[in-house]
Amino acid sequence: MMHTQRCWTVPLPLWLLLALGLLLLGGCTQPGSVGQEEQIVNIETIRALTPTNTPTPEPTATATPTPTETAPPTPTLPPSPTPLPPTATPNPALADFSYCIQQAGRPDGGRFSARIADVRTETFPAFERVVLEFELSPDSAPLSALATCVTANTFVQNTGEPVAPGDYVLVVSMPEWLQDEAAASSVLSATIALTDTTVARSVNPLPVADTATAGAEIAIGLSEAVPYRLTIDDDESRLLIDVARSSPIEIGSNQLLTPLGSTPPEPDVPIFFLLEGDIWRVDETGTYSLTSTLEEETALTVSPDGQFIAFCRNQEPGGDLTQQRMAVAGSLWLMASDGGNPQEIASVGLNCADPSFSPDGLRVAFSVDETGMQPAQRSIWVVDVTGFYSPFGAEAGLTDTVTGTDTLTDTGTAGGDVLPGKTDQDPVQRIAGGGAWSRYGPQWVSDAVLVYAAAAADNRSTLFLVGIEDLQEIDIGAELVVGTRYGSLGRPHVSPMRRAIAVEAERIDAPGVDLVLLDSNGIEQDVISDGYWTRFMGWGTDGTLYYLTTDCASTLVQNYALFRRSPDGEERLLVTGRSLDAIGAAAATGNGLAYVSGQIPAAGVRGPANLDPQSAAELWLWNVEAEQREVIYTADRAITALVVGNASAGR
Repeated sequence: MMHTQRCWTVPLPLWLLLALGLLLLGGCTQPGSVGQEEQIVNIETIRALTPTNTPTPEPTATATPTPTETAPPTPTLPPSPTPLPPTATPNPALADFSYCIQQAGRPDGGRFSARIADVRTETFPAFERVVLEFELSPDSAPLSALATCVTANTFVQNTGEPVAPGDYVLVVSMPEWLQDEAAASSVLSATIALTDTTVARSVNPLPVADTATAGAEIAIGLSEAVPYRLTIDDDESRLLIDVARSSPIEIGSNQLLTPLGSTPPEPDVPIFFLLEGDIWRVDETGTYSLTSTLEEETALTVSPDGQFIAFCRNQEPGGDLTQQRMAVAGSLWLMASDGGNPQEIASVGLNCADPSFSPDGLRVAFSVDETGMQPAQRSIWVVDVTGFYSPFGAEAGLTDTVTGTDTLTDTGTAGGDVLPGKTDQDPVQRIAGGGAWSRYGPQWVSDAVLVYAAAAADNRSTLFLVGIEDLQEIDIGAELVVGTRYGSLGRPHVSPMRRAIAVEAERIDAPGVDLVLLDSNGIEQDVISDGYWTRFMGWGTDGTLYYLTTDCASTLVQNYALFRRSPDGEERLLVTGRSLDAIGAAAATGNGLAYVSGQIPAAGVRGPANLDPQSAAELWLWNVEAEQREVIYTADRAITALVVGNASAGR
């Protein structure tokens, strides 16, 4: 099934380009294995594919209230366990307003030379307007600009300015504006306070580097998070910045953060998450920490029977892999799912990430950074855990920690090689590594076959299948990234039934991300493409797929829809909403979904998981069938990962 794409995006300003770098090697929530979160935004693709907006005719100012038109009938939606928010009657005057990143003029029209001759405001019943009157130099290229809206916190973080000009800031970027004598003579050289408007508070030119030959930004302070419109008038001399006079965001707009039902849900399976470097557990008895050491836990996975947790632990406190710093020494550990008897089971390479239990519980796959350099060069390893614990409950004799002290060899051949001096029967084995690819995010397709992501320094990416016995890699992502279809692939997410693989794929022919579904052999089965970003949220135990769609590229508001897709392909819209908050890590439970929210999104476009590490967080649980949704835990800092266990996990 192919959904219809609804929105385009645009090239981003310089400060936002820095905030939206490609983080393919960061972790993301996945069934049974989670680590640091990733985003796969290709800025150059967005820049190259921007369409040109058609200028909107200027309305005539009037004191007469704008007439309200009756909305067309709302289509009947499939049955939903959560009442969807009512469809508001649209105001025709705001038809072209949105929270999306917007482009005015041609982004490839060339550099223009101009001075701002006048700055003024105009008011209309439904919106306020800031007019920038330009005088173009002879033979200049036409005006071009783009607009993004951010919170005050993000504005300060991205620009380095000491304070923001408003609770929200509309940033108008003109990267093609030549900083010549004409620009230097502009009347807008200092902040202009606006007194005849209520939402737009000020117009603020941002500093331009002394060495800059082109590019300038203007910040408009806003008192509310309102939709906006950026246009250039017909004679191409006036830049029009329109902001709505009221916000459509109100209590209940974000349905995912709206409690549902008369009684709160209880976890039907244990839920595990990472918080401030420790592993926590939530079950019917409460929420409690399983680890409390100076070391930092960075990723975890739960055994299929729910009895054990394999996790990565930094050997030095303060490691922060999410910021892509030089690798901190770390190793793979194993402990009971109630936190008992932690044991180090493998210490190879420089650190550990992405642990994943095999379906039979006998092995754990993980990735290792072999160089400590940037970009990272990761390889895939597997450790046999039967010598440490019985895979299905009874504790067995513990063996010594397996270490990789020998020098790694790099043949550059597919599949890598075994540690020198070790035999195929040794507990730890290098499955794949070397060559041009950095490999990460392993998931088990069967007890003997792994799938994982790979990225190269030249921005290529793909997916590999490998058998742990013959060590022969099969490139199953090549068909997706050849040609003009997809530019990069994210991490694979294998269903608990081991019959399907979901992967987020960044489009080339249109900005945004699709969710591609493959079978266990890597053969494409379907593509879910709806709006700007289609995000994987979790696999249910029966193969039910949860995914979230985002309408357009916005740096402030996420207009989303959450869907549930049954194993036979039947889709059900669960909820729609509009969110200023971040929607973070997520995982499917036995009867619904667990997910994290936070009030501070990380800087960047909305769509992928993007909770700021400094943000407080809430863990929500939604029992879809029982129509119960509630916060089950509140944390002072970000919850960075979620995995769910088996109902038989002991406590």
